[in-house]
Amino acid sequence: MHPANDPDLSQGSTRESSGPVLEVCSPVEGVVVECGVRPGQTVQAGEDLIRLESMKMEWPVAAPALGRVVSLQAVPGDRVQEGQVLVRL
Repeated sequence: MHPANDPDLSQGSTRESSGPVLEVCSPVEGVVVECGVRPGQTVQAGEDLIRLESMKMEWPVAAPALGRVVSLQAVPGDRVQEGQVLVRL
């Protein structure tokens, strides 16, 4: 099953863009409460990138693979929608 279609995926969904960049998407609608990475940083598979708050719960969004953070598409305080791109690796 593609990660974007898995409702139980706590790592967030992913989409491959037209280039070598991997887009990490929000698994739920919520508010960004923490960004644990910065552009240029290397991350390991499973490493937390962002934490969301939704339904009075915190949701960690982890890197799906080893990579380097290209850009952050959301910052603390931003309201995000399910499927919205949060981080580009």
